[in-house]
Amino acid sequence: METIIGMVSDFIKSIFGIFGNRKKVKLSIIQIDMFRLPNKFEYQVNAIIENHSNLPISITNMYTIFNKKEYNVLLNDSIIKEKKKKSGNTVTSHEIFKSVDFPINIPILEAKKVVLVFRVPNELDMKTYKLCTTRGNIKVKIDNPTIIDIARERNLTQYLN
Repeated sequence: METIIGMVSDFIKSIFGIFGNRKKVKLSIIQIDMFRLPNKFEYQVNAIIENHSNLPISITNMYTIFNKKEYNVLLNDSIIKEKKKKSGNTVTSHEIFKSVDFPINIPILEAKKVVLVFRVPNELDMKTYKLCTTRGNIKVKIDNPTIIDIARERNLTQYLN
């Protein structure tokens, strides 16, 4: 009798273990900035990636999908922008802003704030993303992300088409 109870108990634990260790990753978009560059567009996506599972997960690559075409995120710590403050000829501060470096390792039940950079040939809606993880791919849809056209926001009409 004890062996039957033990087997049933182990079976129930394994079922909960399977469901508890699934890839439960959430992508939340904070803001998307769009820059018009010569012959292409750059999207800087400020996001939070959350791991809601009981196992760590690594994001090894990421894509945005538009009209069934995948556009890869820029990998390996791309410099997004630099800020320098000067006093006369002396640089008083220098900040470098970089995109996230892959892989993105997220421990159990934690989150990471990231900046993802996509350079694409045309304007996209930035609603669908594919996250490639160590436990398979995850497709995420974002409802109506707000995209800020930096040139329009700053009245930089010389950069607009």
